[in-house]
Amino acid sequence: MSSPYGIQITENCLICKLRHSGFFCDLPKPSLQDLERIKYASAYPQGAVLFVEGQAPRGVYIICTGRVKLSTTSRDGKTLILRIAQAGEVLGLHATVSGKPYELTAETLQPAQLDFVRREDFDKVMTALGAAGFTTELTYPHWLGKAQVGAFEAIGYPVLPALYIVLAATVAVILLIADKTRAQALSGLALVLIGVPVYYVWRRVERPAIVPSVSGRP
Repeated sequence: MSSPYGIQITENCLICKLRHSGFFCDLPKPSLQDLERIKYASAYPQGAVLFVEGQAPRGVYIICTGRVKLSTTSRDGKTLILRIAQAGEVLGLHATVSGKPYELTAETLQPAQLDFVRREDFDKVMTALGAAGFTTELTYPHWLGKAQVGAFEAIGYPVLPALYIVLAATVAVILLIADKTRAQALSGLALVLIGVPVYYVWRRVERPAIVPSVSGRP
């Protein structure tokens, strides 16, 4: 079925050709049939706000097509973009399971199809999955732990971090100029430079391919 936003709406998960690697898309056929009875497929235009940070959880969204921006508000009122959720990811999972308010705000970056499942219905599906031995999937860190993306700021940002960088650079230059400390300074600088590629290699290894997100509202 076509929509006013120029995208094709797939209402049946059982015959969906857009299925991605994700918890709901990977469910067995009987569980998908249960999901089909309780989910609501909808199309959203670019810039649609799905849910707001601090809102009481009402359910989860499954991104079928499109991308969703996840953001939060800093203490000084600035909007911080934390990540971009892709097709196949689940929004609102942690808040719906824990009953805590949504931690992020979600906004579509382009016309998108999302399936919504109310919290009450979601609980019933999870209970049924538990009876079938699937409940433990939701307790794994890559489903709940990494779904809780938080924003962290340095105290006095950005003045104090900038001041620290200037002071550290000044000390490094002084140590490199002085004859007595040049050798030790060069050794320390070499150790720091060696750690840079190691850090980026570690980031590439640790980064998950798909991470479920949090927050949602119909």
